[in-house]
Amino acid sequence: MAHRYVSGGVPALLTLYVPNGKRSPLTPEHLAQLQQALEQPNGFGSYGEIQQWISTTFGVQLSYNALHKLVRYKLRAKLKVPHPSHTKKL
Repeated sequence: MAHRYVSGGVPALLTLYVPNGKRSPLTPEHLAQLQQALEQPNGFGSYGEIQQWISTTFGVQLSYNALHKLVRYKLRAKLKVPHPSHTKKL
């Protein structure tokens, strides 16, 4: 701590190191293509289909959890196929 103060004064003591974190395996161009594919009328029926599409299109393997967070929360998209409902439900 003392060497920081001597070299940079009080501002050097107040700066915090914030690591960058893990980089996304998909580039912004890949994300744009994925967003366009999700907006198509037929869309995707499951996250497994999206996982397979990303694998064949971009050659990137994503875990189900990472893919779900990316699609649902970052891209704010939903699957196009509705979940089955009970037959007696009106």
